[in-house]
Amino acid sequence: MVSLEGLKTLRPVPRITVLIFLTALVAALFTMPAFGQPAVHELYYNNSAWVDTNLSALVSGPSVNLGGVAAFNTTPNNQLHVYYLGYDEAERVDHVHQLYFDGSSWSDDDLTALTGGVPGSTEGGLSGFSIGNAQYVYFVGTDFDVHELSYVDNWVDSDLTVLTKGSFGYPYEIASFQTPSNHQRNVFYLGPSKHVHQLLFNGTKWTDQDLTKLTGGENGYGGISAFAIGKKQYVFFESSKKHVEEFLFTSSWAAEDLTVANSLPAVTGTSVAAFAIAGTSKIRVYYNASKSLAVHQLANDTGAWIDENLTALTGGPGGLLTTQTVGFATTPNKHLHVFFPGSPAGDVNQLYYDGTTWVDEDLTVLSGGDQAAGSSGMAGFAIGNLQRLYYVGQ
Repeated sequence: MVSLEGLKTLRPVPRITVLIFLTALVAALFTMPAFGQPAVHELYYNNSAWVDTNLSALVSGPSVNLGGVAAFNTTPNNQLHVYYLGYDEAERVDHVHQLYFDGSSWSDDDLTALTGGVPGSTEGGLSGFSIGNAQYVYFVGTDFDVHELSYVDNWVDSDLTVLTKGSFGYPYEIASFQTPSNHQRNVFYLGPSKHVHQLLFNGTKWTDQDLTKLTGGENGYGGISAFAIGKKQYVFFESSKKHVEEFLFTSSWAAEDLTVANSLPAVTGTSVAAFAIAGTSKIRVYYNASKSLAVHQLANDTGAWIDENLTALTGGPGGLLTTQTVGFATTPNKHLHVFFPGSPAGDVNQLYYDGTTWVDEDLTVLSGGDQAAGSSGMAGFAIGNLQRLYYVGQ
């Protein structure tokens, strides 16, 4: 420590030296890596190892919001498409962006700027799918209307709330799919009083239905997951009662409280992931139990639901609150894969079932990649056994 007497003898630093130092410091701050800035990552399994790539760094993309992520591939070209909310510095809002891999390199498109559309709600959900090379992405805008970004020949923003004279949406998770038999587009979101709504495009026009009112079922709380098997439609979500709920459409919509019917533990504020194993009518649903954040599986192969605590079974970590869980089956082996940020650090974990046993893998450790940011989105899919997971890293 310098004494008071010593301070008296210190020579003053010339003003020009101070200015040069400050100028250099500011320049360094603006050019140094933005540690801690959220970025979109890809975890890719190439049939031998997991590889982590920071896609935002590859394309010099914008700062990424901690909202939802949507991802899918287009066929027959197997090109990759990832959607996220990127912060626009000039407008100070979140634009919907696409990361696009054409088979040789990644690029980034600002779809909000391209379409002149509405920005996405902060930390809002995203969902989407492709029909051939046509692409459809859904989100709740800053106007709280549900929007569709569609690409056929060029990108177009459509306000589905205005088109249907429907309800505003909460900017939480959104689920969507196209029914394979007739290519109808189906979108599920939380509307007023957090009722679960369906937006349906029948090939001619959009309509909006309040499924909670229609079925007498429960209100939604957080995550929604949906898919179709033939003409049957399945919607799974966490209700305001912290129960796992199912809305099922065969010839009409019906509701079932799976938690009450199967004596399940209460669930947390995390998402629900659900899918059908391709080529079968077998359904899998994944959720987190409230007390331990343990990851559970609900399986329905014979008409009865069976619940397993996969965290207890594998000795792996529980999940983090308010994050997306992703699940899918690989083909043709029908192996099961569930991805989530593990508690407490946020390492990206995979629960993997090879047809015999469940195993938990820490993909952050295996790949040397990033941890998932809190409240982050995740999305993923498989082409054969090649698996791709997209997440917002810290």
